[in-house]
Amino acid sequence: MADIFISYARSTAVQAELIADTLRELGYDVWRDDELPAHRAYSDLIEAELAG
Repeated sequence: MADIFISYARSTAVQAELIADTLRELGYDVWRDDELPAHRAYSDLIEAELAG
C-alpha cells in the first residue's frame, strides 16, 4: 500500500501530479485516483488504500 494518498479536484490535477512526482522523488510511495483500475469501484479501492 502507498505511504501517501493524494485526494484532489479535477481542477487541481496538474498540481496534484507535480506534488506526487516530487514526493516519489523523495522516496515515498504515492497513490492518486488516476491509478484506479477500470474494473474496481472507486469507493472500494480508496477504502482499501486508506485501510492499508
